[in-house]
Amino acid sequence: MEPPTDAGPGGRQWKRWLDTLATVAVIVASGSVIWFVATRNDRPSRTAGSRDNATEPPLPSRKLSTAGPGVAGRTTARAALILYSDFECPFCKKFGSEVWPVLREKYVQSGQLLVVFRQLPIEQLHPKAVRAAAGAVCAGLQGKFWEMHDLLFGKRFEDGDLAKHSTTLGLEPVRFDRCLTKEGPAIVERDREEARELGITGTPTTFIGALDADGMMLPKVRVSGARPLQEFDTALQRFVQASVPER
Repeated sequence: MEPPTDAGPGGRQWKRWLDTLATVAVIVASGSVIWFVATRNDRPSRTAGSRDNATEPPLPSRKLSTAGPGVAGRTTARAALILYSDFECPFCKKFGSEVWPVLREKYVQSGQLLVVFRQLPIEQLHPKAVRAAAGAVCAGLQGKFWEMHDLLFGKRFEDGDLAKHSTTLGLEPVRFDRCLTKEGPAIVERDREEARELGITGTPTTFIGALDADGMMLPKVRVSGARPLQEFDTALQRFVQASVPER
């Protein structure tokens, strides 16, 4: 049996139906292509622990101090890196275990970079992070910040770990315990307040800039999240050189 033709009303109705179906198919196909291209090209690339750059607050307009118990490097360095971190944050741990050791060997030990660790425990997500932060501060006041840093990031922090770590590091126990109840929490809160003033809402957040002779740094680069080492390398090359000038 042959399909109807335009020879009669039935044929014309059949043709109109086919034309309508073809038009709908073209519209659907075109919409699908437009959606695919738009979402493929415009969807932001996200790395674990990072935020969309469009949501970033502006860089601080004031210089930041590099003083504190969690400092590594020489005060004659050309560049400074200030890191806001949380000892229970998995992305901070990634930075601490993968990026920090390379930066320490390549830039800090060569005298080109001063690194400052600031405490930003996000208590709503990591209820034990505040005490861990205080423990790191108190170890730093006895000259053992980075050793405590490595122990805290070495495994999941649990109650009782600070006492074990302080013994391992040979800290003076009475001074350490007293610090945990007063000086340590006060410094942690000071760091958290500074982070709030700077609009920092996530960890890790890093600022990089040239180090002044007075120990201050005006941030020129912000790195948010657990970014790859290459990103820090690229940023640091703007500020460091092979030789370190005398001041």
